[in-house]
Amino acid sequence: MKRTTTPAIKSVELPNPVRLPYVEQGDPSGVPVLLLHGFLDSWRSFEPVLSHLPESIHAFALTQRGHGDASRPTAGYSVRDFAADLTAFMDVLQLEAAVVVGGSSGGFVAQRFAVDYPDRTLGLVLVGASASLRANPNAREVWNALLSRLTEPVDPELVREGLKNTLAQPVPQALFESLVQENLKVPAFVWRAALEARWRAEGDFAGELTKIRAPTLIVWGDQDARYPRSEQEAIAAAIPDSRLVVYPGAGHLLHVEEPDRVASDLAAFIAEWKTESYLWNSGSRERRKRMSVERNKDTFRRYVEEVWKEEKLGIVDEVFAAKYLSHQSDGSVLERGPEDVKRFVEEYRSAFSDIEDVVEDMIGEDDKVA
Repeated sequence: MKRTTTPAIKSVELPNPVRLPYVEQGDPSGVPVLLLHGFLDSWRSFEPVLSHLPESIHAFALTQRGHGDASRPTAGYSVRDFAADLTAFMDVLQLEAAVVVGGSSGGFVAQRFAVDYPDRTLGLVLVGASASLRANPNAREVWNALLSRLTEPVDPELVREGLKNTLAQPVPQALFESLVQENLKVPAFVWRAALEARWRAEGDFAGELTKIRAPTLIVWGDQDARYPRSEQEAIAAAIPDSRLVVYPGAGHLLHVEEPDRVASDLAAFIAEWKTESYLWNSGSRERRKRMSVERNKDTFRRYVEEVWKEEKLGIVDEVFAAKYLSHQSDGSVLERGPEDVKRFVEEYRSAFSDIEDVVEDMIGEDDKVA
């Protein structure tokens, strides 16, 4: 059922200090979901999606620094700055972990967060996102054309033109005008600072996507004029536990054009995550053991083939999580990490021929290690 009321707008003061407006809705005991808007937008770009989300999802849509009614510091518009704000936001609101949703360039922040804070990322959803602006000459050409016409204050017609170019389907006029007004709140210096940061290496995640271990949903419209299908397929191929969903006829701003479907796919993704999480933490000992081997098969394969057989100790930090639980034969549980794996290989590599059984015991029966 579609919601007819808009959540109350709150704000949070971060330690940096930056003030971020946000809205919150849903069951406080539900799965936390953080919605990150794209360049020039605000939390309001996700307002249509919020109206379709079920009550069971504890959703937060926030406005990032420099945008909307958030603080506008004179500097600090790199992707890492935005990701650090997200971490601080979670700390202040006492959110240990969450599903992170990034729309358009909000996907850069979501990807950076998932790479840098894997233990706090329950899931990742990329909506019309990119993994490398530097590798996308079309996107750069579009933004350079806009920047060449940028003035202070920003020309409303420039904003209208930019928004129209991101849409492939009609949207309610009131919604379009709301987006225009939110875009116009962003001063010209933030446009330049944020875009310049994205053209640098920090705006390129292609080489880091394999580090993302959270289940990932990639949603893309086949009429997206910014980012081609080939890039979406490359992202899906690089992130181990991911899948791509294509919306026929949709443009770049999927969550604006088809908010009901985005909300439905997001809810289904979270329901699937909750089911897998439940199975992961419940059931018989044998079921957990089988699931452990399956979920960690990539870690298991790389450990056996590269670390153990080829003794590539330099990649252990990449293969294993910083901390994981190892279930011992006597029933005890020990906290392990990459250094423990290295010592194990160095001391016992020559002593075991049946390494598969040894590794399975070392990984543990119901804990995700990667």
